[in-house]
Amino acid sequence: MNLQNLKITENSRLVRRGAKSGVTLYSAYRPLRFSELYGSAAIAGEGIKRSIISNDGNLPQAAIAFTGFSGTGKTTLAMITALALNCTNRTEDYEPCLECAKCKGIINRGFDGTNPYFIVKNTAKMKQDDIINMVEHDIKSGTALISRKGGTRIVCLEEAHNLTKKSIENLLLPVENVLTSARRARVHVFLTSSEADTLFANKAWQSRILSINLSKFSGQDLFNILIDIAKQEFENNNKPKITRDVLAKIIELSDLSLRHAITLLQGVLEQADPNLEAITLKDTGVLLGSSKVWDQTDSFITSLVNGNEKECYKFLKQASIKHNISFETIATTVVKKLTAKGITKLAGGDPAGEKMLSMARAFNTTLGNSIYQDRFTALGLATAAAFACYKGK
Repeated sequence: MNLQNLKITENSRLVRRGAKSGVTLYSAYRPLRFSELYGSAAIAGEGIKRSIISNDGNLPQAAIAFTGFSGTGKTTLAMITALALNCTNRTEDYEPCLECAKCKGIINRGFDGTNPYFIVKNTAKMKQDDIINMVEHDIKSGTALISRKGGTRIVCLEEAHNLTKKSIENLLLPVENVLTSARRARVHVFLTSSEADTLFANKAWQSRILSINLSKFSGQDLFNILIDIAKQEFENNNKPKITRDVLAKIIELSDLSLRHAITLLQGVLEQADPNLEAITLKDTGVLLGSSKVWDQTDSFITSLVNGNEKECYKFLKQASIKHNISFETIATTVVKKLTAKGITKLAGGDPAGEKMLSMARAFNTTLGNSIYQDRFTALGLATAAAFACYKGK
């Protein structure tokens, strides 16, 4: 990825919390305030916060669904909302203090199901009887503590597309009834799902749930986040600096997954020589693959599109014997880049893009159907299939 045009566009906002070692950077830098969010989660968080402020500290919706790819901030946003609604020492703009008893309870016990204000459940493990019991014990009753001490209960159901139509209907009506009574403790159901179409297959109750779709992080978002973390690790934990070429490789390998990007960043920071002033690609060992693979792969794709069989097979031979480049690196990159080039061509009105997409499809299909243990044999067959497609054009 070319980062020459990317600049830091956001102020540093993440905060490292918890143990200084033995934990993942993904969990250490997990946002716990609306102001710490990035990307579409930051936009959604501001909207939720304004809604709470305009309703005198309450959330008007009985149910909210956070949908989007894994790692976009769905559960994190649900937890921050629970913190904002229950914090006893929040700021004027409803940012939680993270120090009061309610905040600490949500942070430390919310995910194990023992906190009365924020209850997280995995729907993949729930049966219909579990839903009925949850409605009876967590929504209709069991809220005496909240009524007495004040606050709001959030029941967060992860991967909610696993719920049946009947299960969701059993959930919505009790929650709506609770919110209409001023004497009863407030309870809301939050649904998180990576499959929005499945979750909202039934249109009858879709209008009763506020749906917030979180989009994947952009390359710019990841750049800002990785810079934020790397800078703090350098200043506070004496880690080496990270060069732009390393950040570029991390973003490219991550496929725009925040969790994957931060995992790679942590691996680079912790496995590199701590005496380095700055980590370059040659200092990353095998974590980010061969530093030569991307340029060679671009040449391979160019030869493929131009019908130059000799150069393509020469590349495969060198990749296998000389450079020991992984099958996954070549396969993933070829399909991804060839598809992207085809889409770009077609978007610009160039019919050559259709050929590129056909070659990418033939390449990908052959790889997926290959029964060979030798993965470079599979690459050879995929290349042959792409050329057959080329000649067919």
